[in-house]
Amino acid sequence: MPLPLAVTDTSVLINLHHLELLNSLSLFYRQVLVPSPVRTQFLSRDDTRSREIALDVLTRRGFFSPCDDYDSIEVDRFKTLNMDEGEAEALSQLKSRNADVLLIDEKIGRNVATRERRRVNGTASILARLHLNGVAEYWSCINRLRSESRFIITDKIANQALDNALKEQIGL
Repeated sequence: MPLPLAVTDTSVLINLHHLELLNSLSLFYRQVLVPSPVRTQFLSRDDTRSREIALDVLTRRGFFSPCDDYDSIEVDRFKTLNMDEGEAEALSQLKSRNADVLLIDEKIGRNVATRERRRVNGTASILARLHLNGVAEYWSCINRLRSESRFIITDKIANQALDNALKEQIGL
């Protein structure tokens, strides 16, 4: 079975880049579509040069792909739900590209995607899967993001992400 096609919002890219795990997305997805506002937000942070390099390398490999055609009416509708441009366009691209999964951490975007019966993976669920595959130590990554970035997650949600990844791995 082929790996799923993903569309990403900015937060997941920022968090995985911070942990030097951006390349690891290729373990779970055949390609990650990156909308224009997401690329802009990702590149507007402090460590812009290392982000440019990471984005360029993954794009040249064909793993990251720009996706810039979207339904502007739908994006405007999503923005009325208090989403930023990147979240709104990622949701629109998810539908228009018929992608399999949305990579997003923000609650509103996750809820909208879930209501529309779309699969959602956030930073914690990706880190949990990486942990189960022996690539990264889950709690070390979670605690590092908590202390070094603006990543906010309760222990309850972090434990739930780990439990869900384990259930997914064993087929429950």
